[in-house]
Amino acid sequence: MDNDVCRSIGFEPGNDGDVMSRNPFREIESDEQAVQAAKAGTITAGWIVAGYLLTIAAMLVGGRAGMLADAALAFAIICLLILSGLVAGIGWLIWTKQPLWASIAVLAGLVIEYSYAMANGGVGIPALILALVALGCGILSVRGAWYHQQFLGRRRGHEATGA
Repeated sequence: MDNDVCRSIGFEPGNDGDVMSRNPFREIESDEQAVQAAKAGTITAGWIVAGYLLTIAAMLVGGRAGMLADAALAFAIICLLILSGLVAGIGWLIWTKQPLWASIAVLAGLVIEYSYAMANGGVGIPALILALVALGCGILSVRGAWYHQQFLGRRRGHEATGA
């Protein structure tokens, strides 16, 4: 993994093994920590995209004969591909600019997707455990993006007053 991603979720190469370093509710004390925490949203976005792509693979592999001729199935695959591209783009935006709205959108998407899947009995234990990790990364991302905006606001305030 890239060192920035490792650092954002508490698995940096020089980490002393402190379990609390992987806590999505840990303290964020500097702008650098806020940016690294915000970048954890890319893991959440990646998890959502992986789910969409696995759904497409299941549609292609487990379908009936001549399924690509079925207009409804083709439409579903196209919609999932568009959603995958959109969520991947939002993940890239989180990685590069850390906007709060993008972190909130990815976290909300994950919560909605898994709430629906759990209500319909479509989530197994391994997927649920990985979804909880992605949820933790999403929460950390929202917190990091919010703190990043706060640190930027303070910096702009100091620059405007000349302090």
